[in-house]
Amino acid sequence: MRFLSLSIVLLISACSSAPPAIQYYLLTPPAVPTIQSDNQSKTMRLSLLPLPDYLQQDGLVMRTITGQLQVSRQHLWAQSLQRSMPMTLADALNAKGKTRFITSAEPQVKMSEDELRIQIRHLLIDQQQGVVLQARYWRLDGKGQVKDQQDFFASAALETDGYPHAVAQMHGLLEKLAQHILQQL
Repeated sequence: MRFLSLSIVLLISACSSAPPAIQYYLLTPPAVPTIQSDNQSKTMRLSLLPLPDYLQQDGLVMRTITGQLQVSRQHLWAQSLQRSMPMTLADALNAKGKTRFITSAEPQVKMSEDELRIQIRHLLIDQQQGVVLQARYWRLDGKGQVKDQQDFFASAALETDGYPHAVAQMHGLLEKLAQHILQQL
């Protein structure tokens, strides 16, 4: 009887598998220095409108061929995209532009300054297109009047499997958005 009980316990424990490991990702690679140029004479406030609902959770998102969104439970953002995207964009804009961009969360923001307002419509892994970024942005003067509006769309092929590569491509697409913005200013 004892032998049978022990055999059953061993059989059940052998069939069970360890839970999958959870991986955490940052949108901005660690240890990327922010470069402040001496020729940045103008300051512009950078604000990000609320993200779509599907991006306001921790899991990385993939859109299937049928349009279904799959949210990973093992591949998670270490920081919310609502917080990390403005920092990532400000770093990319400040590294190359003549205008100094500061996020709305920074204490030196003055409400009278010009503003760059960004709406991210999609940032996800797509089974057909690779990684996709769709955004719209507005440039507003210090009085809140819209100076201009631009739409942006870009995709990047997934050359290797895995979420780490997809996250690197997402970061690259945000840098392309920053380049597009700087060309329009």
